[in-house]
Amino acid sequence: MTDDTPTDAPAGTPDGTPPPDGRRAFDVRHVIAALLALYGAVLTATALAGEDEEHINLLSGLGMLAVAALMTAWALLRPVGR
Repeated sequence: MTDDTPTDAPAGTPDGTPPPDGRRAFDVRHVIAALLALYGAVLTATALAGEDEEHINLLSGLGMLAVAALMTAWALLRPVGR
């Protein structure tokens, strides 16, 4: 009998497909990215609505939005089980 399992298959099922147990749906990277995006949007909106000379809210908000985008890209390009 021969083993038809690919040697470079990622963790999950023997044929390399993602596991059906929903691990990807509850990936902590998605949760962190969503929270950073929410807080970043609030800070950015607060900075744009205010008339302060200091731009710390704007910079912090844009930074959080950028990190949220990077975390989302990381989670999509490197899914759980690989």
